[in-house]
Amino acid sequence: DLLRQVYVALNDWSELAQLMPLLIRYKIVPGDELNTLQEQLYRQLLAQAMQPPVGSSTRDDSPEKQEVRLKQVWQKLSKEWQQQATLILCYADYLEKLGNSRDLESLVRKALKKNWDNRLVERYGMIESSEHGRMLLHAEAWLKERPGNAELLLALGRLSLRNELWGKARDYFQSSL
Repeated sequence: DLLRQVYVALNDWSELAQLMPLLIRYKIVPGDELNTLQEQLYRQLLAQAMQPPVGSSTRDDSPEKQEVRLKQVWQKLSKEWQQQATLILCYADYLEKLGNSRDLESLVRKALKKNWDNRLVERYGMIESSEHGRMLLHAEAWLKERPGNAELLLALGRLSLRNELWGKARDYFQSSL
């Protein structure tokens, strides 16, 4: 536990990641605190993936390299953690920074299919993509299952605006309010 505290204080997230299985196995950290610690760890590992490796310059670090590192970190997470809305939103923000709207849209859509979360719906409506028409169709299908969901109606309004469906956008915005 002291080693955990040291790694957190030093922001040494890679070492903490190696220590995490022992913390879990021996139940050193209480359940709620462990979940908070794991979420913090995974958020920090995703953030580190966006930084150039130690010893290299920022100009040598291309967006492609950042994306490879980011996806490697994401794929190492357990399926349980890959379904947590807060981590999905964190990962989505980094994908957006890298300009990968295709993977971003797919990630959020699949996450919503498994576990509905209003924060993800709101994020879906803000995705800048060349496929707004397809996104609008997906979101309208969700509306059949969740009529009156304010976040979904807001997302539909935003998607309708991008598709230049002004009247439809106005109706969705009014319904959202």
